[in-house]
Amino acid sequence: MDYSGISNEAVLIFDGIKASFPSSFKSYSLDLFFMMVLSGSVKNSIAYKVLSSTMLTDDLDSLTNDFTQRQFSLPVTKQFSDLSEAFGPMLQKLRKQCEGTITSGDIMIEIISSNSDIKEIFKKYGVTIKQLENALSSEKKDLEPATKEKETTTATKEKSKSITKPKKSPSGEAEKNLINLTEMAENGEIDPAYGNETIINTIF
Repeated sequence: MDYSGISNEAVLIFDGIKASFPSSFKSYSLDLFFMMVLSGSVKNSIAYKVLSSTMLTDDLDSLTNDFTQRQFSLPVTKQFSDLSEAFGPMLQKLRKQCEGTITSGDIMIEIISSNSDIKEIFKKYGVTIKQLENALSSEKKDLEPATKEKETTTATKEKSKSITKPKKSPSGEAEKNLINLTEMAENGEIDPAYGNETIINTIF
């Protein structure tokens, strides 16, 4: 499956789905996404943060039981042969709609919006798409400062790399007989000019 434009925490959820179920289990469904999110297997997933800020703890436990029971009952939702079939079209849609990285929260809301059976489960707990979208927006705002700080740090490092330092003389003889004032200044071995205005003016 194409993971381009998807956050690391969302990729971990998909990898967890594949790792948790053997290849012989050919019924990956959208329910498994919620199973991974609610199980807490992926710590600090955006989807779980959105749910925990929208629902009560007891309701989250009940929601976990709902999805667990669905896996052992007759399939209510469409079953898929692999993750690409289940999530591929959805991710293509989100790449067109979302600004920036697609998080597990974006994927979760899209699943709920597009699947009537799963939407009904959340309605039972009084959770609406609007509430989830507001919670996701808040989580994404918390991510922005860290992202901007990382970009600034990267830009600063690139800028420092682009600054060219004076080349050292390739001749060993020159280094023996000359004083490298640039190197001394960098090492703080030269007295600052501040306070020596009188001497400087006398020289000039």
